[in-house]
Amino acid sequence: MEAQNLGKSNIEIIADAKRSFKGQLGAFILAMLISMLALGVVIMAFAVVEMIILSVLALVFSGFLVGIFMLLLGTIFLAFILVIQGKLWVWQTNYVLETSKGNRPSLSSLKDIFTDFDSIEKLKALPQRKEELLKLLFPALTMIIMGVGIALGFVLLILPGILLSYMWSQVAFLVAENPERSPLNQLKLSAQMMDGHKMKLFWCYFRLMPLFFLCLLPIGLGMIWLGPFMSFLGAEFFKNVKEVNSPKI
Repeated sequence: MEAQNLGKSNIEIIADAKRSFKGQLGAFILAMLISMLALGVVIMAFAVVEMIILSVLALVFSGFLVGIFMLLLGTIFLAFILVIQGKLWVWQTNYVLETSKGNRPSLSSLKDIFTDFDSIEKLKALPQRKEELLKLLFPALTMIIMGVGIALGFVLLILPGILLSYMWSQVAFLVAENPERSPLNQLKLSAQMMDGHKMKLFWCYFRLMPLFFLCLLPIGLGMIWLGPFMSFLGAEFFKNVKEVNSPKI
C-alpha cells in the first residue's frame, strides 16, 4: 500500500512557525487586544442604545408592549453582535495566516468589519438582504456549533471531544479563507482535510510538551509567548495540510 503523503515533517512545520513568529509577539498582542476592544465597544454601544430606546418606549407604551420591543431589539442586537464577533474571528485568524505568509496586515483593516453597516442606506436595505445577512452570520454560527460540539464531546466521554477538536482544527483558517461557506460545510471540509493527519497533529503538539511545561515555570508568564506561537504553528500546519490536500479541496 502506498504511504500517504503528509507533506512537511513536524520538525519542519515547527521551524517554519518559529521563523514566521520571530519578532511578531508585540504586534500580535496589540492586534488581538485592539480587536477584542473593538468587540467590547460594539457590545457596550448596543447595550446603551437598547437602554435608551426602551426608556423612551416605556414612557409611551405599556409594560407588555415594552417587553415585546425588548425581545425584538434584543434579537436584532444579538444578530448584529454575532456578525461582528464572527467578522473579528475572521480578521484575527487572517492576521495570523497572512503574517505567517510574510505579509504585514494593517490594523486599519479592522474598520472593514463594519462595511456592511456603515451607512443608513445599508441599514435600511437589511430586510431585503436576508440571504446576505444569513451569510454574514455563518462565521459566528460555525464558531458556536464547533464549540458546542467539542464541549459536548468532552462532557460525554472526553475522547469524542478530543477527536472532534482534531477533526475541526482547521475550521478557523477555512472560515478566514471563505467566510461565506456554510457552517456544516466548514466542519465537513476540516474533517476531510484532517483525514490521516490527526495523529500527525497530535505528535506535533506532543513534541512541544517540554516547551509547554517550561512556559509554565515562571508563574505561567511564558504562556504570553506560547499562546501566540501556537496560533502561528496552527497556521503553518494548515498551509501544509492544505497543500497536501490541494487536489481534493
